[in-house]
Amino acid sequence: MKAVAATQMTEETLSAMWFRLVAHYFEWLTGISEIQYMAHEDKVRLVVCHLCKVVCLSVVYTNYTCKGSEQEDCLFFGSEFYWDPARSNDPLMDEYCLEMKRTVNRILAPVKKFGMSREEFILIKLMILFDCTNLTGISDEGLEFARSMCNKYRATLSQLVRFHVEEMGVAEGWSGEQIDRYSMEKLKCLLDVPMSIEVLGKLDDDSLADMVENNYGGMRGILQQQIHTESRKIRRF
Repeated sequence: MKAVAATQMTEETLSAMWFRLVAHYFEWLTGISEIQYMAHEDKVRLVVCHLCKVVCLSVVYTNYTCKGSEQEDCLFFGSEFYWDPARSNDPLMDEYCLEMKRTVNRILAPVKKFGMSREEFILIKLMILFDCTNLTGISDEGLEFARSMCNKYRATLSQLVRFHVEEMGVAEGWSGEQIDRYSMEKLKCLLDVPMSIEVLGKLDDDSLADMVENNYGGMRGILQQQIHTESRKIRRF
């Protein structure tokens, strides 16, 4: 196993993994200046209810960047946590990680065809954060602002994809028509990612909610309950 992952996912390490990824999420949020323009209640609803989906996108990207035939069966969560079925004997953890792995693989199948740069990943991450399609309880002003941010980052992604494809097309000697077609195909692929993350996010959230309810891995903490159980009242999938 390479240094990218050093801690096998078990009941004993679940809580540590959860806190590590959540801490990274909230640290990332501090760098997004647009959030400060939202009302406090809207801001809290947005960042809490989108936590699972944003973290799941990061898991997808981590697995995209961890390439190598010796790692194909593993699921990488980031922050040095991973699941290797060959080293696991916990039925509940295995069921959770296997379903996550299958869904991650389905998301990555089309992405691997076109590729995803670090910049494209970040823009998709911001689109997911500000997408309020499946979120209730946000004020009209908050919804309007979030939609404007989502549209802004979607437009930026479109421009970035076009720029990258044009660079590649010139180097490969493509025609203008080939560049146009490949740009549209890649953009469609990347814009499909947030919809796929909805599925992965729900799977992750439902699984963790059950673990919180049963205090599996010591997960029945106040923060875990607020994120995975109480927040369901203001979220719909």
